[in-house]
Amino acid sequence: MSTLIVLLPEQPRLQASQVDAPAPRADQTLHFVLTADGQQVLQRGSAAVADWPKADAVVAVVPIGDVAWHRLSAPKAPAGKLRAAVISMLEEAVLDDDADLHVALSPQFKAGEPSWVALLNKPWLKGQLEAIEATGLSVDRVVPAWTPEGPTAAHVWRRDADAGQPGQAWLAWRDADGALHLPLASEAVRLLLARQPADQAVAWTASPDGAEEAARWAGDALATLSADQQLLAAARSDWNLRQFDLTARHRGSRMATEGWRVFWHGESWRWVRWGLIGLVAVQLLGGRLWAWQQEKTLAQKSAARTQIVQKTFPHIRAVREPLAQMQREVEQMRSAAGRPSDADLEPLLQAADTAWPPSRGAADNLMFEPGKLVIVSAGWTPQEVDGFRERLRPLGYQVDDTQGRLTLVPAKFKPKPTASTPLAAPNAGPRPQALQPAPAAAPLQPARPQPAQPQPGSPPAGLGPAPGAASPPPPSEPQPLQPQQQVPYGSGVPKATL
Repeated sequence: MSTLIVLLPEQPRLQASQVDAPAPRADQTLHFVLTADGQQVLQRGSAAVADWPKADAVVAVVPIGDVAWHRLSAPKAPAGKLRAAVISMLEEAVLDDDADLHVALSPQFKAGEPSWVALLNKPWLKGQLEAIEATGLSVDRVVPAWTPEGPTAAHVWRRDADAGQPGQAWLAWRDADGALHLPLASEAVRLLLARQPADQAVAWTASPDGAEEAARWAGDALATLSADQQLLAAARSDWNLRQFDLTARHRGSRMATEGWRVFWHGESWRWVRWGLIGLVAVQLLGGRLWAWQQEKTLAQKSAARTQIVQKTFPHIRAVREPLAQMQREVEQMRSAAGRPSDADLEPLLQAADTAWPPSRGAADNLMFEPGKLVIVSAGWTPQEVDGFRERLRPLGYQVDDTQGRLTLVPAKFKPKPTASTPLAAPNAGPRPQALQPAPAAAPLQPARPQPAQPQPGSPPAGLGPAPGAASPPPPSEPQPLQPQQQVPYGSGVPKATL
């Protein structure tokens, strides 16, 4: 995430009023640095706002001498009245009007506890922000170049420098009592440094143009900070002076962006970042391993199904859909054996006949298609429908009642989308018992000839007929008895009447 850090110009001094102060211009040249991690400088320079490099966030730095610091006990007030409460507590410490004061609270602000408060010239700061944002950019944060928090430190720099002329050397001081800035050559600086304990450790720094004056006070214990290093150090602070009526627009998204910047680049979040990266890596690796294991298991099950199909039906060479192919082969075997399936008409009629309520007469109409039998019978009560359904459930059939139509289907059977074939039902009347198939006729045994008894006056056996007697008719050929055949379905006479 790239960040553009810009140093705002110093506030003009010795102006009779705010009206006399020159208005900020968007084409004014400001010093900037571009960084990606808050530590290293990617680009530096001085340019107008329109010529600044693109960045994900913009941070404006207020010069050291343009912020006043006050320590007070944070008031307990609602957010809408907090600014007025703070200004009322500082009424005797400041001379400016309330409308000209901009108040910013410490990031560690807690009601009822001592806290630092920053005061700035509101018209000046507001004008600088409006000049930048008029070009389409948005300033995410405004930070001070020097804060009262931290160990005792001193910094020397030059301000109010004119073209070709060095400015006056100033001292920025920070200790347990707060922060202030004074002319380095003033008597107040001599008194301030003279009252410091001899064993007091002071971190001395200076800008390159103020290192010579700072060395007179610090000696060899002096570190030189360039303008770029000062901007980077200021941007790493937790302060944000854009508060109350100067809060940036779209505060929610900006707070999220700032939180992400702190989380991703903050040193205190380093181990959390590594932990999250490790957790994500473990999740990705574990997900891939689990997916590989599942694919291996599915492949083994698919191979086992294929093996079962080829072992059961050796003539099947290519197995694409094991379940469908096995079901198709089983259906073919059943058809070849002449056995009906659950989707045929006869089992459906037998099941309906078994569960048909005794109080109901014959059905009005029947419609059949593979796997579905529709019985049209009006006047059924809910109790009769429930009883019919409950009696068919153990037999493996499901019943759906829709406006006098009872639809009977086998469980787990998906009927093919074919046109229904209506079957003529017998006329309504008392429901007769189901017709049982006629028993097979016993085979006829050939009759054994009985010896004929001689009649009076008839010639003995083995002799021809008496002279003058009429010849008896020849015996008729015995006709073979045909067994009674069963009437099939669809011939006009139903096997079972519903």
